[in-house]
Amino acid sequence: MTELIIIKTNNSQELKKLLEKKHIDYEIYQGKPQKISEAELGQAYKEAWSNPRRYQEAQKWEKAVVSDWAERAKKDKN
Repeated sequence: MTELIIIKTNNSQELKKLLEKKHIDYEIYQGKPQKISEAELGQAYKEAWSNPRRYQEAQKWEKAVVSDWAERAKKDKN
């Protein structure tokens, strides 16, 4: 079974060594950040609002972002 796991690290060389040592196949995807124009962003929102399924997906993502933000803010206070 193949799974996609996203790992953000400052020790990529150590991680690569560990994966090779354990004989674990892996692929590295390094994409450049994409810039989106205000017009494209507006069109994407308009499409999401008019499509009930996409709107529900957007709501779930929004809840996830807010939860993550609240959790990070809580950790920062402590």
